[in-house]
Amino acid sequence: MSTKSNRQVWFALNADNSYTVALFNLGQTDADMTVNFADLGLNGAAKVRDLWARKDVGTYASSYTASQVPIHGARLFKVTPQKNSAISVNDDDLRVTYDGAWQRNNNYEVPAVSQALTVGVTDSKTAAAKTLDLPTRTVQVNNNDPGIVYTGNWNYSSGRGLGDYQDDVQWTETNGDAFSYQFVGTGVDYVTETDPGQGDVDIYIDGQLKQTVSTYLDPSQGHNKPQQVVYSVSDLPNGSHTIRAVKKSGQFMLLDKLNIRQESLLNPDTAAFDKNAPADVNVTLGRDPGELDGIANAGKDLVKGTDYTVNGNVVTIGKAYLATLPVGNAALDVRFRGDYRDDIHATKDDGASVSLTFTGTRVDWSTALAPDQGDADVYVDGKLVQRVNLHNDVRVTNRTVFSATGLKNGQHVLKIVKVNGDVLRNDAIRYTIAK
Repeated sequence: MSTKSNRQVWFALNADNSYTVALFNLGQTDADMTVNFADLGLNGAAKVRDLWARKDVGTYASSYTASQVPIHGARLFKVTPQKNSAISVNDDDLRVTYDGAWQRNNNYEVPAVSQALTVGVTDSKTAAAKTLDLPTRTVQVNNNDPGIVYTGNWNYSSGRGLGDYQDDVQWTETNGDAFSYQFVGTGVDYVTETDPGQGDVDIYIDGQLKQTVSTYLDPSQGHNKPQQVVYSVSDLPNGSHTIRAVKKSGQFMLLDKLNIRQESLLNPDTAAFDKNAPADVNVTLGRDPGELDGIANAGKDLVKGTDYTVNGNVVTIGKAYLATLPVGNAALDVRFRGDYRDDIHATKDDGASVSLTFTGTRVDWSTALAPDQGDADVYVDGKLVQRVNLHNDVRVTNRTVFSATGLKNGQHVLKIVKVNGDVLRNDAIRYTIAK
């Protein structure tokens, strides 16, 4: 399910290996909407059927685009994987069965995340080198960011000339209207304006009401006071969180921006490079180097082994690559992998189990390795096949710890049982459809 924009894709994996996919256009115009099969957990081709039109629309290699989904409209499809396709089943899929006391996430998860390594590029041969104004680890999310989900009757205003961040705001006049935003970090600020026409807003963090804040401004103090932090929290566990704000009273409620505070994964997270005196840039990673997913500049990946190298926890950006960058600030996007779909289920109870019934010829179990984990027993069709050790000196994500191949084409049951250790995490189960 994707709920990070006003054009949402919801899906469910069925027992016959097909997916039911619903498209919802919550935007302000008709729009083409694309279903990427990888986002469903499908690696392979699939046949697509329009359920409302009652007709097959074709077989597609990796995605399907529905044309002109109407404003506030929906479309419904059946996506059927073809032979040799692989299906990844997330830990919170309805087909996954848990026995015992399990919790979703509870700060046992590690989401995928990226951080900018900002390189200030100068050329002292043609201009005096100077210290550039480099960003901090606080990420500013503007009110029109596609990741913010608005519910209700929201409006957009720009060019107000009142000092708004990026000179725009989102606003509503209806009590009960809300916005929500999922982020990775340790803190968040809700930034809005205060005004005599505004009132109270309920703030929720991860589904829990934390505070009712006032955005009211006494008329004696003026009107439209911009960029006011009316709610702030900084002590969240480092991980995935959701802020939700709901209009409670007053004529207006506004959102200007959100400030997201994130734990630094790079030391340092800024560097300088002089084209007239070129030198490599070294950065120490704050996570296991095996979690490094790649480095990109303006959406184009750097080539590992050529543009950059990794030695232990140190990443070296080569001077030959840096010399190709223009003078100014270059933000290199350093990506780290996380748990599949950024979530897991976890249990502390020995004997607790998780199982999946599937039809296929191969099955793989992927999960985290961590210092707080121990052994788990893996059963296929009721028979103990392997005891796997999940202990590791550092927390790493999405590792394939068990595989069973050459299964008879038919229905099978994979069952995983916690043996020891402080916690057992379940992340993803992948199986392959028969030829």
